[in-house]
Amino acid sequence: MRYQVYCVDNAFEPQEAYPGGLETDEHDTYAEHFLVRAGSYHGRGRWVGTMRLIPPSPGTPEGGPTSLEVSRLIACDPRHRGTSRVLYYLCQAAQVYAVDHGYASLSFLVRPALARILGRQGLPLEQAGDPCDHRGLRIPYRVDAASAATALRDWRKRLGIPAAIQEAHYTPMYWPPAEPDPTLSVMTAQAFQQLQNG
Repeated sequence: MRYQVYCVDNAFEPQEAYPGGLETDEHDTYAEHFLVRAGSYHGRGRWVGTMRLIPPSPGTPEGGPTSLEVSRLIACDPRHRGTSRVLYYLCQAAQVYAVDHGYASLSFLVRPALARILGRQGLPLEQAGDPCDHRGLRIPYRVDAASAATALRDWRKRLGIPAAIQEAHYTPMYWPPAEPDPTLSVMTAQAFQQLQNG
């Protein structure tokens, strides 16, 4: 999915740099990866979203940064544009993961359009620096992880999504699904591997 979006659709990265069709970088080895799937895990399901959360670099001294970087966020389900359920699920998983793992905030570098979407959903965005040119205009933001919970709860209600049925919202979020179509579940890449291996 990352290769398709970053290399093929938008040409942010050169396709020839990834001859195997898998876009990766040095952060992938220690980041936590998330996947969103619509439909069944077997058969007709399709991948509709992904992101990774990058912790402070390995070897960062104790008491160092307490923020996770949200990176490679992709929400690409054509049936849910605008106030995307996929985008909600990814934001909600990032917030819960941050709180569960003791991170005070989430930071990200986004296009102004995405910042407006997140702001309209009530997320407590705080601009964390000057706009810069990184594959087009991008603005750095920070979100207080604990404070984002209220905004995400309200966003979920506006989308008509029932409350999560289990404590670990991101491994997976809905299983079995509460809605027949679309069936969206969020899981860590590690959890998906475990599911595939039986």
